Amino acid sequence: MESRAFEEQFRSLSEDFRGRAKFIVSDINANHKLAKEQGITKIPTIIVYLDGTAVARVTNPTKRQVREVVEYFWQRYNA
Repeated sequence: MESRAFEEQFRSLSEDFRGRAKFIVSDINANHKLAKEQGITKIPTIIVYLDGTAVARVTNPTKRQVREVVEYFWQRYNA
């Protein structure tokens, strides 16, 4: 997926999940240390954290995949 298209979808999802999930963007080209620490080798990579622990990772996801992963963990965490 093209970077700009992904950014727009990411921003849209961030609004959709406002108050339920926090979406954070990091420029790994500017922060190689973070990319290495998180094992990010492809862009975009989405990592879902619960209580500070990574519980899911999706590389090059569609908007639908991101939504499904966030909804799954939101429901599981808030059950």
